[in-house]
Amino acid sequence: MASRIGEEESCDQLLLTYLQEANTLIQKCQQYQHIKGMQKLEKKCRAELKYLQSLRKKTDFIHESQLKSSNLCHFAGILHAMQVIPGVVSMMTAVHSPNRTSSLHVDIVAGQGQVWVKVIARKAQALHLIWAGKELYACQTAWDDFETILKTLGGPEEKRRAQLLLHRVKVIPDQPSKRAKDLPDTGKIRQRTKVIFGTGDELGAVTTTANMGFVRAAEHQGVSFAIYSHSSRALTEDKEKNATPLDDLSASSSERKF
Repeated sequence: MASRIGEEESCDQLLLTYLQEANTLIQKCQQYQHIKGMQKLEKKCRAELKYLQSLRKKTDFIHESQLKSSNLCHFAGILHAMQVIPGVVSMMTAVHSPNRTSSLHVDIVAGQGQVWVKVIARKAQALHLIWAGKELYACQTAWDDFETILKTLGGPEEKRRAQLLLHRVKVIPDQPSKRAKDLPDTGKIRQRTKVIFGTGDELGAVTTTANMGFVRAAEHQGVSFAIYSHSSRALTEDKEKNATPLDDLSASSSERKF
């Protein structure tokens, strides 16, 4: 009996969290009504809110599975992606193709229609953005920079993984598009970045980048690139060999206090 009461309290608190999240998502949707398809997303969020409110009215036991079946995580992922991806033109779009018997449902269309984004929420803390297309390319400039950093800072395991990546990536000559080359040089727009982003633009490819400063600066010049924003990751393996474990630091700190 005590176990069931504790489970009921846990589910009640989780339900309140979901209700708050649903209301927050609806408010965010209302802030972006100018984007085509946002009303459709808001309608879906309201349907989830109605479902959660119906659970709250029930007097019998609420199972955790009833809450975890909610689509709120997916909708939150779509809104998050919409806020970080530049050049969003529409949401919740059905794309028709003569090669498919059914429509392809795309969560976000960005990059002047060149980027189709599907958001997959595997769990609340893990949102994955997936684009159609499997071929990986790197222009020569980008790859040379990567190899220089790897040789200087990379550890053995990081270098091994880089070799595995190289087998999947086709390195191609620099061939920046005209509109990239025509961008004026500024603090955020430099020759190297124009070559890298411009080559992806010339190929009609999505460029994976952590350099959002360049992306925003180019947009201010009226040029939008099809990009996937990915946070940067430092090479740390070689430094970890001489690093002091946190437990040792904590113990040392405690000894100094006494």
